Amino acid sequence: MNVLIERQKGYNPEEVYGIIKRMFESCDLAGKLSGKERILVKPNLLGPFSPEKAVTTHPVIVEAVVRILLEMGKKVTVGDSPGGTSPINGIYKATGLEYIKEKYPIEFVCFTKSGFREISHNGIDFYITKPFFEADAVINLAKYKTHGLMLYTGCVKNLYGLIPGLSKATYHKQFPRPFQFTEVLHALYDYTSAKIAFNVLDGIWGMEGEGPSAGTRRDFGVIFGGEKASAIDCIASGMMGYSLKQVEYLQKALEVDRINPDSIVVSSEFKGFKFRNVDIKKVLRKSFLFNRLPKSLEKIIRLLFRYHPDFNDKCRMCGVCVESCPVDAMILNKEEKKPVIDFSKCINCLCCHEMCPHHAVYIRKSMVAKLFIR
Repeated sequence: MNVLIERQKGYNPEEVYGIIKRMFESCDLAGKLSGKERILVKPNLLGPFSPEKAVTTHPVIVEAVVRILLEMGKKVTVGDSPGGTSPINGIYKATGLEYIKEKYPIEFVCFTKSGFREISHNGIDFYITKPFFEADAVINLAKYKTHGLMLYTGCVKNLYGLIPGLSKATYHKQFPRPFQFTEVLHALYDYTSAKIAFNVLDGIWGMEGEGPSAGTRRDFGVIFGGEKASAIDCIASGMMGYSLKQVEYLQKALEVDRINPDSIVVSSEFKGFKFRNVDIKKVLRKSFLFNRLPKSLEKIIRLLFRYHPDFNDKCRMCGVCVESCPVDAMILNKEEKKPVIDFSKCINCLCCHEMCPHHAVYIRKSMVAKLFIR
C-alpha cells in the first residue's frame, strides 16, 4: 500500500494543482472513477476560520481537486457538516471557498440541511447525510492537525463530518473517553470507507498544540495522498511523533482496510521521517486524563452534557423551522408565541438553525457541552 508525499511551500495554485494531478495519475484515479459520474468532495470545514488559521482544508486544495474532476467530465458536489452552529454561507466566506462556489459549475451542499439516512453498524446507530449515498464516489480532503481528545485528526476522522449537525455531539456524550469514541470512528469508517476513492491530506499548513481549532499553525510543507485513509494517517501521525499504539482508532481503521503498518510504502525521503519538536504534549495529557475518568465522573459528564435548539426574540412564527424538521419534532405554539420542540424526537441535526430566515434559532449549551461543541 503506497502513501504519496510531496513537499510544497505555500499554496501556489498551479503548483498544488500539479502535485494533486500527479497523485491522481499515479493511482490511476481516472480509471477507478470510470463509469462513476457523481463525485462528492468532502473537505474539512470545521467552522468559520480563515485559511491562515490552518483549521480547515485550504481552498487551493479544494479548487485543484474540483478542476481535475471537472476535466474528467464528472458532476462535482462539495459538502460538509461544520462542527458548530455558524451559518454555512458564513463558513464558505471565511474559509475562502466562496469564490470556488461562484467560479465553477459545481454544487455546494450543507449536510445539515440535505437530509439523512439512519443506519446501524457494529452496534452503533448513525445519521449519515444523503449526499454520501447519492454520490458514486467520494474524494476526502482532510487537514493535518493534532486533536485534543483523539490526539490526531486527518483523513479517517474527517469522515465524521458525514454526520449532520450537532448529531455528532451525541457520540461525545455517549462515549466521552477516547477509547470509547474509538468504537464510533471504527464503526463509521468500516461503513463508509469503501466509497472513498482517494484521500488528500493538506499538510502545507497544519496544526500542533491544542488542535483541532485552538492550536498553533505549523508550516509542515507537505501534501499526502493515497487510496486508503488509514494508511495515510498511519504515516502522517507517525511523522508528528505519535506511535500507532497511542492513536488507537487508527489501529482499528488499518484493520478495516486489512493493512499491515509495516507494508505501507513511502518514498525513501520520508521513510522513518519525523518532524522536529511537534507540540503534542498538551493533547497527550488531555487524552490521558479523559481515558482515566472514574466511572462516577463519566456519569456526571453525561448528565451535565446538555445542548438543544432554542429561540430568541427574533422569531416571527413563520413556521420554516417546523417544515424543515426531518423528524417532525417541532410544532408552532401560538400561546407561547414560539415553536415548541419535542426533545424525545429531536436529533440535533440543526436543520431548524440552518433554515431559519430570521436567525431566531440558537443552540443552548451547558458548560460541559461547550467543552466539546465549538
